[in-house]
Amino acid sequence: MVHASATEAPPVHSPQKPARAPGRFRPGKILARWWWLVVIVMVVVIGCAYKLPDWFKMRGPLYESTALLEVKPIPEFDSSTTTGSAPISSGPSTHAVSTSHFMSTQEEIVKAQATLELALKKMDLLNRLGGNQIVAIDRIRTSLRVSQKYGTDLLEITFRDEDPLLAQDAVTAIFESYNERRTELEMQLRDDRIKALRVQLGDKHDRVAELRQRLMRMAENEGIVWQETDEASSVKKNVPKSNEMNEKLLYEAQREKEQIQYHLKRLTDLDVEELIRISSAIPGIGFAEHYKKYTEAQDELEAKKATGLADNHPDIQQKTKVLEDMRASLAKRAANVKKALDFKLESINHRIEKLNDSLNQQQEVDSTRSRSLQEFNIARKEYQSALNIKDQLEVKYDIEKAKLVMPPINHVIHERPTRPSVPVTKGRDFYTTLFTLISVPFAAVGAIILIYLAEAVFPRRA
Repeated sequence: MVHASATEAPPVHSPQKPARAPGRFRPGKILARWWWLVVIVMVVVIGCAYKLPDWFKMRGPLYESTALLEVKPIPEFDSSTTTGSAPISSGPSTHAVSTSHFMSTQEEIVKAQATLELALKKMDLLNRLGGNQIVAIDRIRTSLRVSQKYGTDLLEITFRDEDPLLAQDAVTAIFESYNERRTELEMQLRDDRIKALRVQLGDKHDRVAELRQRLMRMAENEGIVWQETDEASSVKKNVPKSNEMNEKLLYEAQREKEQIQYHLKRLTDLDVEELIRISSAIPGIGFAEHYKKYTEAQDELEAKKATGLADNHPDIQQKTKVLEDMRASLAKRAANVKKALDFKLESINHRIEKLNDSLNQQQEVDSTRSRSLQEFNIARKEYQSALNIKDQLEVKYDIEKAKLVMPPINHVIHERPTRPSVPVTKGRDFYTTLFTLISVPFAAVGAIILIYLAEAVFPRRA
């Protein structure tokens, strides 16, 4: 039997790690070992809190200046006068949406590049904001706030800056630049309207000329002696007593009646000044020369007042008295004109009645002649309608030309910018101190947690 050798080698054991030191989580030992980690955590956290206002580009304390504007929309072009159709009306909801869009557009115009560039040219803002246009515009956009007062047409423009005077001047320059751009836009729109009306007026002149030529050809073909006066068209009374001539006389009487009714309609429901002015435009009554003297007297009085003379000055009183006398005389003449037209209308109605009776008594009617005369009357009315539209368009054109020289009123200032005396924010220094103080306890707690974690991960050995 084989026995094991008494000299057999003992088994080999691997080396063991040192045991963890007892009491290693005691604060004194942890601080003695990890003090440098506490220092790093405190410096990093407090340093970050200290630099936080700089990273967020906080400024201050900031002063705020505000301008409050009531923005008025630019009047839209009314085409109903030229086309003869009624203007299109929109409901309340459509109007509200349109107003909302308009105000949003105005907010963007205030903040637009062109508006800000124009504002930088005022009050030396470019130099006061650093001298560089790109930097200055970025700074303005950072400090500018434009908003609409809910449910109103009020636009609030606010600017904040560390310099209270700069805040006031910046708001003033911005809303003045906005006003200049709105004015320029409205004047351009007015000019475009004038050009559009001028084109339409040229078309109407061509249309009237075309209809007039057609009417003259028809009158020549039918043997109608037709001529055009200042009032309109008329037919000469060179006819014998016959059915054909009676028709011509009736046409002439009806035309004359239309003219008188037209003038009477214009003279209805007018004040004294309008009655005098309209009466002066009626030819053949000897009124125009007196009205011309009246207007010259008005111009002389206004010229005297423009020199600075007071209303109680003898010259002003004398010319005023003369003007009032002339006005009273013209008013009396104008009233007599209306009476004369009424009398003339009654006479013409009587004449038309007799002519109608005479025509009704005629047994033989020339149907061809009647149809031709009817076509002539239709053509005459079409010509007269085109002529009236042209006259209305000329009045519209004159009104737009008068508006062109009038200053636009596109906004009302309800609150002008003032120089603020009290800041609206605490400022960067305040928040720097606040963040630094707040970060101290957080840094301490974080450092304690971190060193205990470090001790747990990397324990001290015995």
